[in-house]
Amino acid sequence: MTEGLVLLAGLVWQATTADPRSIVSTVTDSIARGHYTDLATISENAAGCFIKQDGTIYLWVGFSSKDSIFFRTDGPRLRWSTNPLDLIHDASEMDLWALRRCCHGDDVFIYSSLHRVEQGQLVTIHPARTISTQQIDCFRPDSFLTSRTTTLETFREPTRKALQLAVQPLLSERVGMLLSGGSGSAAILATLKAAGVDTIAYHMESPDPAGSEYHFARLVCEALDIPLHRISMDTEASYLSSQWIFSHPYGHPWARFYEQVAQQAQKDRISLLVTGGGDDSAFGPGLQYGLHAILSARLAWKEKRAMLRRILATDWNVFAILRSLLPIHSLIGPSSLSGVKKEDHEMRRADFLTPISKPRAWDDIALQHAPCFAPQAIALEQAILQPAGIRLYNPYHQRAVQAISLALPDAYKLTPNIFPQFTRTARIIDKPVLRLAFDDVPAEVMWRTWNVWTQTPGQRFCLHQTARLQDLLGGHSHLATLGIADPSRLECVLESRVLIRKNYQTLVTSAMVELFLRNAWQPQLKRGGPVWANTIN
Repeated sequence: MTEGLVLLAGLVWQATTADPRSIVSTVTDSIARGHYTDLATISENAAGCFIKQDGTIYLWVGFSSKDSIFFRTDGPRLRWSTNPLDLIHDASEMDLWALRRCCHGDDVFIYSSLHRVEQGQLVTIHPARTISTQQIDCFRPDSFLTSRTTTLETFREPTRKALQLAVQPLLSERVGMLLSGGSGSAAILATLKAAGVDTIAYHMESPDPAGSEYHFARLVCEALDIPLHRISMDTEASYLSSQWIFSHPYGHPWARFYEQVAQQAQKDRISLLVTGGGDDSAFGPGLQYGLHAILSARLAWKEKRAMLRRILATDWNVFAILRSLLPIHSLIGPSSLSGVKKEDHEMRRADFLTPISKPRAWDDIALQHAPCFAPQAIALEQAILQPAGIRLYNPYHQRAVQAISLALPDAYKLTPNIFPQFTRTARIIDKPVLRLAFDDVPAEVMWRTWNVWTQTPGQRFCLHQTARLQDLLGGHSHLATLGIADPSRLECVLESRVLIRKNYQTLVTSAMVELFLRNAWQPQLKRGGPVWANTIN
């Protein structure tokens, strides 16, 4: 057996009767034999490191892992961490354009000097500081489903079985379920119930009826006989807490709500939260859909004919439908099923920031290749959940579910309404396979295709807490010092309720960036170096 030190971060599953040393043995044996793909079998949801006695270092990240490994080499000095901020010691290491994009709510990585181990990748750093990289894992489509002509019914049972496999590691756990009231989280809750997992559901309740999904969350929990905790979203001054120390800017408006859930979970002695996030990317449409998607897919002709007939009953323009015979013309856009909008090519409105002329750029390119990696997700877990002793688990990111997702033709991720028996008013149905697979969930929940306005709490905060926004984004802010925020423009925005409503999203995301600069970035620079480091000479 190869000797060395094994370090793991994340979720590693093993039988309750298994010896913990078996995990270490698997790691060391895999590396000794050069069977690196075996590492994926023990750490699909974790990141790992093995330090060999001769000074060779192996860093790898599971393909479903929410933890990433960042590293840098400065001459003979090597440092790595799952927390990217640990490795920063100079202001020049921040990409200011990426920081500006974070103010607009884009999910991009700001540390230009760091390397990252990609999902499913093994990085070997040799004593001479040469670096080699290899892919040890990736998700592949279900070969049974891709090798034949299919119908929607073909995917129904495999989808249920895939989600059952995804929750199987939770059988001995007591978990909390983040229940939105939508079809994705409802499907997960039904799977947990069927598997016999001890579950408490947490629902974040909007203060505005227009943004409330509580009715649907309650319907699901009553049907499945699962206890439901209703958590009222906080929109007071504490909505943006000065206690948060993010390792990276977090631009999502729900940080405080996750903190509220974490506080309740602690009281309930829950250490693992299950989320339905990722259902849209797994079972919903990508960026391409049209006649080409229907005609080119290996679908039964009966379904194709039904789709072609019903597509004329949608709101899509007939000429746009005809143009979509070519794959370069899509009927849907990045942010809307009705097509590409002007806003898709522009950065989110921020009248209080220094004007720029650059067009909008999309989120970090890594997100397109590994949906488990997101800088904001890392920031949330490290600042809010992990300090409370809580980890997040996402069934939709697991191998069995992704195998179904990768096998789904685009025509099965979005379809005209060919399901009048379930919903008569909807003209377009997203995630049809997922909806069909869970007929044990109330149809009012599973087949709801209209959304509530979930951004109500953020707008309410901005309208009623202008003094807090002035404190965070005014003339004394770090964003103003960097030339990103404009205090005079901010004053004009905060004096107008109309402008606040038009800018509330970026007011929140920019304030979150400012909290990062105050509570994390500046203290890190004052320390003169990383909090944690490992040096091998």
